Amino acid sequence: MEDTIMKYSKIIIAALFATLLFSCQKPEEEEPIPPMKGVDAELWNEVVKAAARTDVLNDAFYKEVFLDGGTDLTSRQILPSCDSFHISQEYFNAGSNATDSLMQLEVFTGSEMDHNGILLFPDGEPRYKLFYSCGGSSKDHGKYLAVHGRNAVRDFNHAGGSYLGSCAGAFLAAAKRDGSYMPQYYGIWPGTTTVSGLTKSATGMFIDEGSPLLKYFDFGGDHYVDSVRHNGGCYNTDMYPGTEVLARYDKPDKSMHGNASVWAWKGSPYYGRVICCGSHPEEVISGERMHFFAAMLFYGFEGRGIAKAKGILSNGEVYVADKDSRDNDPAHAKIGDGQCHHYLTAIPKDAKNIRFHLEYSGDYDIRLLVKKDSFAFEDVADYKDVSSSGVKEIKFDSLQSGTWYIGVYNTSRPEVYSNKYGLCNYRGQTELLNGIAYKVSVTWD
Repeated sequence: MEDTIMKYSKIIIAALFATLLFSCQKPEEEEPIPPMKGVDAELWNEVVKAAARTDVLNDAFYKEVFLDGGTDLTSRQILPSCDSFHISQEYFNAGSNATDSLMQLEVFTGSEMDHNGILLFPDGEPRYKLFYSCGGSSKDHGKYLAVHGRNAVRDFNHAGGSYLGSCAGAFLAAAKRDGSYMPQYYGIWPGTTTVSGLTKSATGMFIDEGSPLLKYFDFGGDHYVDSVRHNGGCYNTDMYPGTEVLARYDKPDKSMHGNASVWAWKGSPYYGRVICCGSHPEEVISGERMHFFAAMLFYGFEGRGIAKAKGILSNGEVYVADKDSRDNDPAHAKIGDGQCHHYLTAIPKDAKNIRFHLEYSGDYDIRLLVKKDSFAFEDVADYKDVSSSGVKEIKFDSLQSGTWYIGVYNTSRPEVYSNKYGLCNYRGQTELLNGIAYKVSVTWD
């Protein structure tokens, strides 16, 4: 029979996380749940509240940016802003033929080497901070991604990964184009784009007072960016509720003038931010236009989703994370490359001989992290075991009572190599793509 904490922690996590994550509505009021044995009601309520907090951003990813230059999009290997600001990036390029499109579908939706697809960890959490979509043909790219590929992008965003798209990438983010619903688009911004009708040209950009882009650069003090390339992109007159205008077009002879050229939307603390840009600043290697694009990246990073706890550990409970993504049990999925899994526990007054314990098999660098009152990412953890052993343990004769967070952080990554498809090819410890199994526990007297 499950002990009290196992029983009630499952109920609480399911009720709070499922309701908030999928409906973003306030959970229904429930009968008070008795605290776990040896923990008073006040501490128990503190831990329950901490399990559902939404104020700490996820801070553990494989890399920061994934660049999509797939079928019928512009093929790019780098974003100059990423190189300039030392932002880690990975890219995928493809041509326009059917063979490349089938390969693209495997990259996004999964293969025998990588069951989850390149965008997601085994538990469905985002593997990158931000997904960037190049320009090109939005309709054709969405069509060749097919339903499952488009769903992978939606899942990435709704799990907390931010999205930034230029030109075709902006079209792809929307639900509608010129008022018509576009089933081949992602729909992660629920609004509609308007075709500019301007090709092979350039525009100026006004950055309004109060635009979050001004947090990163002042753009010469005039809050204006000149000569941004434009080739068939879009603008936004549909201020879908919650949409932020980040910049506006300066093109007096066109209907796009004064309308939103860059805008953002974030539907939930759990979602990543969506940023759409109708023009092409992404290719510029220096100056204000490069900073203009960099500011969009930074605002996307800032809008990533929150950290989430997998559960509340009781005294003596061994939590086993050994499931593949195909097992459809994300709460017990293996840990991915660069990922951090989080747990909470309630340390009662007068607890003695406290032990946080982690074990796994294989030559991997998976670390045990502990922190009081907030998520235990490596940079902020109060205590760590970063030894090379597959058995990690952090011990205390006594410990301040209250809510403690446990982090399991996998620093290991497979080797990346490049071919004509780009840096989505792996070798070495490729089993990391499907995750590494482990056990974690906390005990005290």
